[in-house]
Amino acid sequence: AKRGGVDRLVEAAQRFASKDMQVVADALGALCHLASKHPENKQLIFEAGVLELATAALEGQPEAELGMAAVGLLHNLSCDEDIKRHVVKLGGREIAERLAGDAAADQALRNLAKVLQRTLAPKQDTGNDPFGSLFATRTPGLA
Repeated sequence: AKRGGVDRLVEAAQRFASKDMQVVADALGALCHLASKHPENKQLIFEAGVLELATAALEGQPEAELGMAAVGLLHNLSCDEDIKRHVVKLGGREIAERLAGDAAADQALRNLAKVLQRTLAPKQDTGNDPFGSLFATRTPGLA
């Protein structure tokens, strides 16, 4: 995607954030698709300042379409380790946990929030021990 298109989508979402959430959902959904499997687009979208907009859209109980677009966008962007750190700093783990456990939320949104939880989970450090995972649950000294 070219920078201009990404910027225009972000501008539209920002301009309508307090007026028409359908426009926000459509813009975030388009950005979500642009970010999917395209590392260069992820960076363009991140640089356009969309993280704050996506996290703000998820405050309270978002409508299903808006929630799916925003959570999907956060997930797609978080597949980039550098961007993932920013999502975590903005409360991405807490947002995902809240939406995944919200019984009033749409089932598809809860499921996508669970995917985001896994994406944002800290990496498990197994070190350089090739057998670390085999013995990770053993307590030393116990039979």
